[in-house]
Amino acid sequence: TTEIYTLSLHDALPILALKAYQIVLDAASQAPSDSDTRLLQARTERGIAGELQALGDMRAALVHQRAALRIFQALVATSPGNTRFRLEASWAYSETGWVEHEFHDERGALADFDRAMHLLRQMAAADPRNELARLEIGKLEMTAADTVELAVSPKRSAESLRDALSIFAEALRLDPTNDDARVHMAEGEFIYGNLQVRMAHGHCSAGIGNYRQALEMALAWKDDYPADSVFDMRDLREELQTKLAACGSASAQ
Repeated sequence: TTEIYTLSLHDALPILALKAYQIVLDAASQAPSDSDTRLLQARTERGIAGELQALGDMRAALVHQRAALRIFQALVATSPGNTRFRLEASWAYSETGWVEHEFHDERGALADFDRAMHLLRQMAAADPRNELARLEIGKLEMTAADTVELAVSPKRSAESLRDALSIFAEALRLDPTNDDARVHMAEGEFIYGNLQVRMAHGHCSAGIGNYRQALEMALAWKDDYPADSVFDMRDLREELQTKLAACGSASAQ
């Protein structure tokens, strides 16, 4: 009974969140249309898109991601020097691109990933000490890897992933306690290993070094994220151990 209740509550949470977000949107529509209100509207539209993705309604999610993106575009246009607006606009482009990728619209996704990257690179160039922008560049290269592989080439995707891994490694060199860099590097090594295997026509030996590196990073991670989070180190460890075992069996034959 407790398990059934927990599952029911979990399923209801996105619906409750959508209702709460709608209340916020309704209130914002009655408030003065200043930058703070517009930022709240954009973040709320993005929140709605996230909950719709959780419910599996990707088409409606894309509508709200694009609504959020339009607001962020307007905010950046009116305040081009505002770093927060530029960062959140890059996230909006990236999140829109991800949903387009889910619809197999790789050209549309690539265009939005490129726009997100343009904003991040501008931020990094304006302030070479901006480690956040550098880390976000690595994350975006990782997020866009599948689309780059499909829309451009596997070789170009591999180049982007290598750059992302170098960014995460440098972030960890500067701050060994940087857990954000650590989890992304673990996932990035895993993604790069999978790409290497595909490029080698399924020969797992091509990715074994990356799998081992990813597992080392994942094993060093002490606190697992919840099962429904973007990064679950427990699941990643299990999948890596399975892949490495399969590679060992294949090489023994």
